[in-house]
Amino acid sequence: MQKLSSYFTVYLFASVKFALAPPTGVALGLSEWEIILCTVAGMSTTAFLIPLLGEKLFAYLRKKRLQKGKKIKIFSPRKRMIVKIWQKFSIWGIAFLTPVLFSPIVGCAIAVSFGVPRPKILLAMAISALFWAFLMTLGSEWIAHWWH
Repeated sequence: MQKLSSYFTVYLFASVKFALAPPTGVALGLSEWEIILCTVAGMSTTAFLIPLLGEKLFAYLRKKRLQKGKKIKIFSPRKRMIVKIWQKFSIWGIAFLTPVLFSPIVGCAIAVSFGVPRPKILLAMAISALFWAFLMTLGSEWIAHWWH
């Protein structure tokens, strides 16, 4: 039961804030492959769900924001940076930077906002998750070993 709880914790972190998942997996005593599998599964789940909710979710959030009287900025430094990344690298750049710069939810939302088809979002995010999960798991284990 404890192992299942550890898997779910890493999975949940990966689906919301990717960078927390590998160090958490190391701290919970999971093996490299368990951490990588749970991390990729977590981000892939988000990459599957966000495009499904897509337009309806954005419309709802926009409506709520406007009801509260908040302005919606069309141009901000962050939005300009996202557009530059998109123009240079398309979905692959967004997917590559999602685990380290954005959260999986934000990265998928960006992809949806640019009209990327769901299968392409899922593929790009899964490949990115695999790369970063491997790298971050090894890095987390190295830091944990060095720390002790």
